[in-house]
Amino acid sequence: MGSTFLGDNPSGALAGPNITHASAATDAASATLAAIGANVWRAPQNITIVSAWHEPTGANQDAADAASYRQFALVDGSTDGLGTRVLASANLTASQASNTTRALTLIANPSVAQGNVVYARYGATVGGTHAGTVVRAGHFSHSWRPI
Repeated sequence: MGSTFLGDNPSGALAGPNITHASAATDAASATLAAIGANVWRAPQNITIVSAWHEPTGANQDAADAASYRQFALVDGSTDGLGTRVLASANLTASQASNTTRALTLIANPSVAQGNVVYARYGATVGGTHAGTVVRAGHFSHSWRPI
């Protein structure tokens, strides 16, 4: 048994919350899931993100093709929720089955200052159009470690 709470966790990481979102007929629009008090998480101390992922839960998340895709991201929203520093992201260049996870790629230094909010977003299409498509219901998750 470790001498601290984190000593009992092999990776020393703690589970962050699920940031959930409903399906949305967004066409080519992007959406930020950052309403203060809902769908955000405020860092309790200075932290670093250890891993992050997205999981569609309602239906398979479809992608048009490798040349026309959306980007999913976990973002440091600063203390007011208006920050835009991407901590981790993934380009959805292929369809993703419902209830499967897709890892988001972390930036070199995914640190978050105490009191900053972490939110999620899905971006507009890159390199083409998804006119008439939907972003399927799902959630973003992450794990973190104090620094």
